[in-house]
Amino acid sequence: MELTQQDINEIAELLPSADDGNTQIAEITRRADLSWPRNRLFAAAANLQLLMEGIVPGIEQTGSPAITPAALPARMFGVSYGFISLKEGLAKEIEWPVSKSGKFGFGVSILATAPAGKASQKPLETSIRFARRQFPVIVTYTRLEPHGIPPHPGNPSTVGSSACWVKPAMKNPPFDRGILTARHVVEHLSLGTPIDLDPSTDHNTPNQGHLADDGHCAVDAAVIKIDSTDWPAGLSSLSLLGPFPNPTHVVAPGDPVTLDGRLTSPGNRSVLSHHPLPGYWGSMMGQRLVLDAQAQGGDSGALATHNHTGAGVGIYMGGIDDGNGGRNGLCQDLYQAVRYLEVDPYL
Repeated sequence: MELTQQDINEIAELLPSADDGNTQIAEITRRADLSWPRNRLFAAAANLQLLMEGIVPGIEQTGSPAITPAALPARMFGVSYGFISLKEGLAKEIEWPVSKSGKFGFGVSILATAPAGKASQKPLETSIRFARRQFPVIVTYTRLEPHGIPPHPGNPSTVGSSACWVKPAMKNPPFDRGILTARHVVEHLSLGTPIDLDPSTDHNTPNQGHLADDGHCAVDAAVIKIDSTDWPAGLSSLSLLGPFPNPTHVVAPGDPVTLDGRLTSPGNRSVLSHHPLPGYWGSMMGQRLVLDAQAQGGDSGALATHNHTGAGVGIYMGGIDDGNGGRNGLCQDLYQAVRYLEVDPYL
């Protein structure tokens, strides 16, 4: 469901200011020099993350998590903070904060596996209190439809896309140069398996690589090893979004991103919700970005870049239900992926 600037502005008008929340988050917001409405949207989402998770690396927290694990759905597979596309009529149940169209709310978005594949959406009975207001926690029951380019991964992997080039940032690495893609594109392969690589718009080589490293549990990212002689000249380091390590590079709910995949031409989408404070959680909890439109089959692994800064923000995974009969896009947070795989990204 497309998020419009009117939806963004209407909800931002309802949100607390950055100074109404955590002082460290307020300082990050000021240092990032965010104009309205991005300052309110980022600060509100970041404070909701802090209250929901109870602890965020680098941010002090004085209380326990606002919602106990027992209150969360058993098949939960994702949580993010920001805009939530709402099914028809749900806006009347949660009342605040919602856009005038009733299509979007703002709060905590939880994704859970839909029983028997039947999509549905409902609010938790428990909400999160922040700045003297109650923010909703909305559960969308859905199934992720994986949409599984430097050159794009081909046979014998699932058809997918690649996000960027990578160098190892670890001791004794299993590769010298590589390409980053989504793990589910290659998860059926053993380490060392040869993978054919198809040309992309910008690069005709390499034509083959080998599976070198993959994520585990919730981290949907993997590295395809390439010959160091196929590393293109003139690549630049790809900056990452998030307060860590650079607090001036942050993403706010509603920010536009560009997704460039194997089958989808570069085009704008809006970030609905995400982890505004992307601390490193290993593979325990997958950090996701929800976009207001999905891409196509074969685009899994594509890079999402932030229009404001050009920084990398996510690795495209696939489509999910938006609660109202449409489809949103889902991305693996790029910061978490490169930290977990211990690589430095290039483009």
